[in-house]
Amino acid sequence: MLRWRSGRKLTSMMRRLDSIIALLAVREVYSYKDLSNILGISVPTLSKYGQGEIIPSEEKAVAILNKLLDKKVVKDFMCRLISKYDSDLLRILGKPILIEYIGMYLCNRIVEVLAGSKIDAIIAPSDYSLPLASIIAFRLGVFTIPLITWPQVAGSDEVRESLRKLLRIKRELSVISVHVVFSKDDALALKNIIEQHRFKLRLVEALLLADMPLSADILQKGMLVESILP
Repeated sequence: MLRWRSGRKLTSMMRRLDSIIALLAVREVYSYKDLSNILGISVPTLSKYGQGEIIPSEEKAVAILNKLLDKKVVKDFMCRLISKYDSDLLRILGKPILIEYIGMYLCNRIVEVLAGSKIDAIIAPSDYSLPLASIIAFRLGVFTIPLITWPQVAGSDEVRESLRKLLRIKRELSVISVHVVFSKDDALALKNIIEQHRFKLRLVEALLLADMPLSADILQKGMLVESILP
């Protein structure tokens, strides 16, 4: 069943550390004064958190995460980040702490939407999406499956089947798909792997949904596709 890692002390420590990670990540585009207005915490205290002089209590950490993992804040963060780096994905997603923060948000959304559901793996394209999916998979205690697009040529089905056996990908798994950009091409590739392995696709999470609503329409009717932008 999909849930946070068990263990009271471990959960408490993870929340406290996650609040610092989130705080340091959003500092990429927000000043301490901005964050003080968002969080209702004084600038000196936030500065001490950021410098590692003190760590928030669990109660304070939960309050920080509730604010910084709110979709409106994350969406504004992504817009500012894209503007700051002129849409350069390498500079945006090449920084581990930024991708950790984004992964934290997506993981939080997955737990909210699918709490109590059985999830076996996360599918992601072999681009910036894969490290993002790996962060989420680690937090959920599942594994990742690379989404590889294959040209429709003679023998491609045999190659796919050989790869499935090599990776020992089981059939009929319950999966989530994670994308930096979810486009028509991604939807077609995802539909192909879902049908080939008879996976049960529960949810698609993306930073940016392109070609909308066509991308979502390619998948089965009623499939939930979430994105931060637009």
